[in-house]
Amino acid sequence: MHAVGATHGHVGVVPEVEDLTHRALAMPRMRLALSGHRELVVSVAWSPDGKSLATASSDRTAKVWDVATGRELLTLAGHTDFVRSVAWSPDGRRLATVSADRTARVWAASGRTLLTLAGHEDRGIKEHPLEAGEAVDLAIQIAEALGEAHQRGVIHRDIKGSNLMVTDKGQVKVMDFGLAKVAGEPVHTREGATLGTAAYMSPEQARGEQVDQRTDL
Repeated sequence: MHAVGATHGHVGVVPEVEDLTHRALAMPRMRLALSGHRELVVSVAWSPDGKSLATASSDRTAKVWDVATGRELLTLAGHTDFVRSVAWSPDGRRLATVSADRTARVWAASGRTLLTLAGHEDRGIKEHPLEAGEAVDLAIQIAEALGEAHQRGVIHRDIKGSNLMVTDKGQVKVMDFGLAKVAGEPVHTREGATLGTAAYMSPEQARGEQVDQRTDL
């Protein structure tokens, strides 16, 4: 599943170099604007064949677009809170969405819900008011979790509050390794493409350069 970072405002942007990123990053001239979400676009994902783009929005929907024409092909509606991320299956026949309503859904390419995964009790750190002592404890847990991943050669590349979940017992879980890079493995990404969420990227990640473990810190 090939996912890339968030866009600015309610519009998905497809520049000429097939790179998707926040407009504030001074990227090449925009080729196509995808407009249709009522609220912020928080995540986008290329289809495996590169012909379609899926967007996730805080308007509680995900949409699929034809990259060549900018035409909206499909709206995935059913979540009761904002959709955090969207991703394609490797064969391009299904999509998966994750929502702040604590569910994940698997969708057919027709837009029909195939599966709803519910029952999660955790909260994102952004939704969790923190006292100073608790913040320090959570920061230590996050550092330890990333340290374990880094020792195994895994670079997350999309660390942000909505990807850090806190259980009712105060345990941190690092979520959504959809953009993770494993050291030594080939990277199946368009040359020069920028992956991640623009507001949380390191400078080298925003420039589309090679990154190491430091990009997660």
